[in-house]
Amino acid sequence: MQNILKVEFGGMAEVLNNLYSVTGDKRHAELAGRFEKRSFLDPLAEQRDVLKGLHANTHIPQAIGAARKYELTGDARYRTIAEYFWSQVARHHSYCTGGNSNHEGFGAPDQLAAALSATTEECCCTYNMLKLTRRVFSWTGDAAIADYYERALFNGIIGTMNPKDGMTMYYVPLAAGYWKMFGLPRESFWCCTGTGVENFSKLQDSIYFHDDKSLFVNLFVPSTLDWREKGITVRQETRFPDEERTQLALRCNRPSTVEVRVRIPYWTEGATVKVNGKPAVERPQPGSYLSIQRIWKNGDRIDVTLPMKLHVQAMPDDPGVQAFLYGPLVLAGRLGQEGLTAEGQSSDRTQQVKSHFVRGDPKPAPELRSSSKDPAAWIKPAKDRALTFHTTGQAQDVTLIPLNRLFEERYAVYWKVRGAEG
Repeated sequence: MQNILKVEFGGMAEVLNNLYSVTGDKRHAELAGRFEKRSFLDPLAEQRDVLKGLHANTHIPQAIGAARKYELTGDARYRTIAEYFWSQVARHHSYCTGGNSNHEGFGAPDQLAAALSATTEECCCTYNMLKLTRRVFSWTGDAAIADYYERALFNGIIGTMNPKDGMTMYYVPLAAGYWKMFGLPRESFWCCTGTGVENFSKLQDSIYFHDDKSLFVNLFVPSTLDWREKGITVRQETRFPDEERTQLALRCNRPSTVEVRVRIPYWTEGATVKVNGKPAVERPQPGSYLSIQRIWKNGDRIDVTLPMKLHVQAMPDDPGVQAFLYGPLVLAGRLGQEGLTAEGQSSDRTQQVKSHFVRGDPKPAPELRSSSKDPAAWIKPAKDRALTFHTTGQAQDVTLIPLNRLFEERYAVYWKVRGAEG
């Protein structure tokens, strides 16, 4: 059986554990145990990273299966497996987008600068990491885990569906000069087509969490929460990230004592939180939750401002290779449409097998020069367009916009930046 598990079987343990949870039939739990790949799980239980060379998208679901087993049995070994795997992938195997994998596989931890290609990163891997992140967060309530979820959602999921026809992507290329490629309605169907549909049916996922006493506000998304057990409805109104604020309006059947915990992301400075127009007692700290505990009444509101700024994420193994973010948004440099055709921006099964979806050659990205460690010193916001930036003082200046809003043109996410090597 362990030899059989050397192939791609993915989520069987999770599926069977879920089936056990709804039926109570122990045979399903026993069968789930048959799909535990020891060569993968045992080192993780010992907190050893042996991911190099493994196929990413068959192993992330196996970690989800371990997480589900922990939830059903309470066996701490499976929690260790899931948490250690999540930490290693999110912190040591992921790109600035929150996604991972190159040519569908894991490399060595923190060795990413040379692992940029047309097949960096696979969309299925991001989807499954969000599933695992949701479970790990539910055990810990750790703001850093919610920060990762936001980054992966905004950059590795949103923007992977073609706005013209709803087709989805297999990979999000992160090597400079490539472009987004989508499947075709009748000529292609791959794993990321299936998860691509699920990605966008689950946009309501993980905005809110709660326990018996607290409500966690994790994502800034226009939404309505009906917390029936407490008789509370929360309506969140926002245009984030086009605006740096959100408002939570509460409707209460009766006065209720509940702790509301608002995530203050790692990327913000100078955040403010007001309750009915008055500043919250606690000072917001980036990378944490601001706790508001009071007796809530019908009509109460919480106003949150979340100032965004430019910041850099350099490759862990090469500080001279950098990506630029604005708040949680990865920015992509626009490199034009030269040589791109409608046919060249789609891929069928034949292209997948022959050329890993590439129809044409990448266009080199210009090298940039850093005049300051603060990117805001030489990357300036456009005066007439929100979430648009221009480099200044470069031999070839470029315009940057959020990666999730860029379609039908070449782009660069990572740049070679002179003056940033040290």
